[in-house]
Amino acid sequence: MVPASSFLPLFFSSLTYLLLHQFSLVASDEDFIIKTCQSTQYPELCISTIKSDPLSNTSNTKGLAATVIRKAADSTSATSLYFLNLQFKKGVDPAFQQVVRLCSATYANASKALDESSKALRILQYNLARLEVNAARLYNKDCGDASRETPGLKYPTMLVGREALVDNLCHIVSGILNRLF
Repeated sequence: MVPASSFLPLFFSSLTYLLLHQFSLVASDEDFIIKTCQSTQYPELCISTIKSDPLSNTSNTKGLAATVIRKAADSTSATSLYFLNLQFKKGVDPAFQQVVRLCSATYANASKALDESSKALRILQYNLARLEVNAARLYNKDCGDASRETPGLKYPTMLVGREALVDNLCHIVSGILNRLF
């Protein structure tokens, strides 16, 4: 019978190897994220978006694109819900209500387009994924355009920020997807 003490050096050397290997993967993922994000229109936002998602797959370009799509979809869904709640406010100007209904629908459409983009990405249809991301970006802009074109309405600053975020995230996804061609 082999004494248990002879297994300790093997155990510790294996553990050391695994830990060092894990740290080298993290460093290479970091380099990959930076290199990929530098090819986008908003590299800093790209890096911070990917790093903020603990579930992100940072080992390949497709995984990075999926992470940013997910963040854009989260934002459009939350904005659509915000507008949906505004639709039921009483005593609101009819012109404002009309814009709110339009915005709720356009953000819901943007969210659906991002979901379709995710599906296309999973089945390696990168052109379709990019087309859906661009559709989401345009749906997103429709809300702001409708508000700005309605006399007497002021587009809330908070919504300007959400519109810009989704627009920028969609540009980032397009930049990442370009790397897949």
